[in-house]
Amino acid sequence: MLDDVETWLATHPHDQVALGLRSAARRMAGHPSAVKSSDYDRMVRTYDLAPPPGWSDRTVWLSDLAAALHRLHSFQAEPFGQSVRAGIQSRTDPRWVGDPVIDATFERIREAIADYVARIDPAGPMGAANTGAATISGAWSVLLNAGGWHSDHVHPQGWISSAFYVAVPDSTPAEPVGGWLRFGATQLGPNIELPAEHRIEPQPGRLALFPAFFWHGTEPFSGDGERLTLAFDAIPA
Repeated sequence: MLDDVETWLATHPHDQVALGLRSAARRMAGHPSAVKSSDYDRMVRTYDLAPPPGWSDRTVWLSDLAAALHRLHSFQAEPFGQSVRAGIQSRTDPRWVGDPVIDATFERIREAIADYVARIDPAGPMGAANTGAATISGAWSVLLNAGGWHSDHVHPQGWISSAFYVAVPDSTPAEPVGGWLRFGATQLGPNIELPAEHRIEPQPGRLALFPAFFWHGTEPFSGDGERLTLAFDAIPA
C-alpha cells in the first residue's frame, strides 16, 4: 500500500486523500516519517479569537453568532456523503447570507489563517503548495446534540481545514473528552483501525486549523448542550 501511494504522490503531490493514506500507511509500517506528537503540536494550531469590531463582549458576540447560524440549520437529518453523524449541516455557505456577525467573524478567521500560513514549514508536506497566502474555498456550519459526532475523514478539496467552536456541550466525568476534536483515528476497512493520537479541547471562540490531509473526527458526547461549529477549507491563493 505504501509503495503504491508514494508512486501516486510522485505525480500528484497535493492529493489530500493520498497524503492521508500515506500518513496511515507510514504509521502502520512504523516508518520513520510517520506523523509524530511533535508534528501534531506544530501543524495543529489553536487560536482563541477576540471579538470582532462591533462586539466588545465575547459572550454577546458568540450568542449573536449562534443565533445567526441557527437560522441556517433548517434540515432535520445529517447530510448525505458527509462526515456528520446524528447531526445537521447548514443548508448554505454561511459567507453568502450577508449576516454582519458571520461576516465579521470570518474577518477574524482570515487573520488566523494568515498567521497559520506564515508558520508552515517549507520542507514539510504542506510547504510545496504554499504561496504565502490562502483563501477560503468553502464554508459550512454543523450542529450536533447528544449522540452526534463526526466520523474520521480527510478533506479532499482542502489544504487547510478547520473547526471554529461557537458553542460546546457540557463535559461529564464519564466522558472527559466528549465532543473533542481528535486526530489520527482511522478506519480503512474491517481489519484496519487506528486509534486517535492527538486531541483538541473545544472552547467557545476557539479556532483549530490543521492540514486537510490529517485524519480527524470527533469524540461522541451524551452531555447536555450543543456542539455548534463554523468550519471551512482554505486553499493556496
